[in-house]
Amino acid sequence: MIVPTDPGRIGGGSALVARLRRRWHAASMLSGWTFGGDWAAPQVDEVCLAVVARLPLAGPLAALGRARARAGVGLRETLVDLAALHAVLVDRGEAEPAVADPDGVPAKWVRLVAEGWADTLDERTAAGGVTDALTGLVTPAYLRTRLRELYLAGAADGRPVDRTHALVAVALDVSALSGLAGWARLVAMTLVGEVLRAVFDEGETHAILRPSVGVVLALRNARLTDRLVMTRDLLAQRLAADPELGSGDLVRVWWEPLPATHAEACAVLDQLGR
Repeated sequence: MIVPTDPGRIGGGSALVARLRRRWHAASMLSGWTFGGDWAAPQVDEVCLAVVARLPLAGPLAALGRARARAGVGLRETLVDLAALHAVLVDRGEAEPAVADPDGVPAKWVRLVAEGWADTLDERTAAGGVTDALTGLVTPAYLRTRLRELYLAGAADGRPVDRTHALVAVALDVSALSGLAGWARLVAMTLVGEVLRAVFDEGETHAILRPSVGVVLALRNARLTDRLVMTRDLLAQRLAADPELGSGDLVRVWWEPLPATHAEACAVLDQLGR
């Protein structure tokens, strides 16, 4: 532990802040931080100062979460970075970077950072935009607009949308999620967004209908069934790899045929979004 026994130290405290910051940075890079030059932020220094001075961490950790979200850092990477900080504080060694253990981070720390991160997304949503910053999926309003364009184009060129496209839906089990921490539910839906974009990568529209349901306006072709299986398998793997989520049983994947008209398609979205 590198925290001084005397929280009132000022002169020596600045050196301790610098050393904590340096070791935290090294541990975060070792844990997979994507862009080393983007790690530094004033909020990092605020957290380090609070740790060294034995000040309350609630404010600095929430501010760190907000700063990471504003910088476009994903929730998973943000929490791994937090785990790197925790590893430094519990590792007395200096020769090698500390190894982050996401499962060992105090739940309160995780909650503070995750809620700060989510607050920024809420602010962005309130300010408008077509993309949900948490999942990277577009909003229901944008999906309705995309569907209208598709139905108009289909009518013009004689290719009915109900024959060319379908809706692929992914729903998280809300009853199972109710027992999880809020940040764990955020991670689960983030995984849904990542998998949908990875599997349906031919220009499809990926959208979020509510915090537990994502959909894809997918091509209705010979690959659709295989892609459904791939989506289900990838999500099961990703969810099982997270000890807080633990099981692919949390998710259901299926496809819905599109009706003949745009109005009817919007009614399908309403049903899926309930």
